[in-house]
Amino acid sequence: MDWQLVPSNVISPKEDNDKEIKEQSPPIAAEFDDSKLLRAVKLSQTRAGEAEVKAMLASKESEEVTSLLLLDALKLSAHQRWVKLLEIEISMLQRRRRLQRWKEDEEEDCVGDFALLLGIAGVGLAYGIAYYLFRYRH
Repeated sequence: MDWQLVPSNVISPKEDNDKEIKEQSPPIAAEFDDSKLLRAVKLSQTRAGEAEVKAMLASKESEEVTSLLLLDALKLSAHQRWVKLLEIEISMLQRRRRLQRWKEDEEEDCVGDFALLLGIAGVGLAYGIAYYLFRYRH
């Protein structure tokens, strides 16, 4: 954009936007003096600096929010893994308990079976002795 063709009411901060713009003849390069141009450049630089500060603040806030979101995601992931480990541990404890009960039941069954076997063997032995005594001693 050519600075010499921009009217002073466009770049001047003192102009009131609510007032009706007077019809003017096309701007002439002679209307602009160096002070107005310097003032316009200074105002532009000020606005650019303010915009840069705002952009830096927005960027900083965005980075903070991003880091907080990543931290929360990391914590959530750690808690989910912790829950999975606890579930696995509970499952293993339940299996051990079932296996222990099964072994105890097996031992009780084995003791009962052994007692039954001894009982049958004892009856058989007693029957055999009685048979021997009555058959060969009489």
